[in-house]
Amino acid sequence: MDFYQQLMRHELGIEVQGDLLLREIVQKRVEQGVPAAEELTSRLDICLAAETDILRNLNVGNIIPAWLAELHSC
Repeated sequence: MDFYQQLMRHELGIEVQGDLLLREIVQKRVEQGVPAAEELTSRLDICLAAETDILRNLNVGNIIPAWLAELHSC
């Protein structure tokens, strides 16, 4: 989720925050091209939904594969 938040920050012209590794990964993605804001928003929504499911104590073994599949289909 942090990755997509920081990409969105970059697209909005706000300084990217986070540890060095996160900032480096964001910078590499920026160099490759950043998805449209709508796609970033969709991916953030997917991450938030997965986080909500985890906080509701749903089966993480089922959540993570579904979450990754949904991110991949965006």
